[in-house]
Amino acid sequence: MNTKLTNILEAYKNVKQELQEIKALLVKNNHIPQKSEWIDVSDACRILNICKRTIYSYNAKGLLNPSRINGKLYYKFSELDNLLNQQ
Repeated sequence: MNTKLTNILEAYKNVKQELQEIKALLVKNNHIPQKSEWIDVSDACRILNICKRTIYSYNAKGLLNPSRINGKLYYKFSELDNLLNQQ
């Protein structure tokens, strides 16, 4: 390989590595939920930008299907994401 192409490939690898490190820091600091993660009522309200009264209304209407764990309601992030994409 010629020197110019080798330099370009090396620069590309460096940029790719730096982007991966930035992504890891963003995920760590902002805690971007994963699709399978369980979210409590307060965080679900924040994600959907609604109040608790509205989220309980969504539960009653069947728009959301929470699970009760140790007396507390949790929602799958994927379910909240689907609801956001429908609106």
